[in-house]
Amino acid sequence: MPSKGSKRCGYILPGGRGRCKKLVPDGKHIYCEYHQAIDLQRFRERSDRAPGKMYSTAKWKRLRGAHLAMQPLCEVCGKAGQVVDHIEPHRGAADLFFDSENLMTLCKPHHDAITQIEIKLRGKGANGKQIAQYKKQWVESNGNSRQSASFGSRAKAGRS
Repeated sequence: MPSKGSKRCGYILPGGRGRCKKLVPDGKHIYCEYHQAIDLQRFRERSDRAPGKMYSTAKWKRLRGAHLAMQPLCEVCGKAGQVVDHIEPHRGAADLFFDSENLMTLCKPHHDAITQIEIKLRGKGANGKQIAQYKKQWVESNGNSRQSASFGSRAKAGRS
């Protein structure tokens, strides 16, 4: 006998054959355990394509503009920065994508250089934290002293 608050799984079966007949405990989930796993897999598949869409949101445009206003120069060479780069790769995670402490300004040549290094690190199995640490070291070793000092102090204050 189902508990008083149980309800049917909300998963709609393919081909319009109705809903799943399994019961879900009161207020815990929309789907049964089996269909939760399927829904999570579909969400992950969608979110793999979503990172590109985040760059066109008003929230990103405001954050990017504010970051460039605060730090208009490339953090490596001190020339005018055109690119706002994520220190730790976000891979579609909104909390990392919109984290102002996870951003650095770069000129196009330095962004391209560090992106190539990031791709090689990913190919060697590096995770986001390892890539972020490498980026910090790369900027500090390749940058001029004024820019490197500001980057390093911000990184220590805002990130571990």
